[in-house]
Amino acid sequence: MQDNHIKIKPLNFLRLWSGLATMGGAAACAFLVVQGIKFNSSYSILYLGTGLLFLPYMENMAFWGLPAYIPGKNSF
Repeated sequence: MQDNHIKIKPLNFLRLWSGLATMGGAAACAFLVVQGIKFNSSYSILYLGTGLLFLPYMENMAFWGLPAYIPGKNSF
């Protein structure tokens, strides 16, 4: 039987770049939530709302992208 799967080897630079973007986005959302809870600014409600709105999205992106960081694992 012939193996018809396409083998793709991602560049480590792209892994690092996507990991920093995903984790950085989640960290920025968490930072916005913390600053929004402190109520030190007149924009605190905006910080809190934006952080709470985008934090689940960034976590979802991180969980979907996790297989790319595990060597030897296939996504399909």
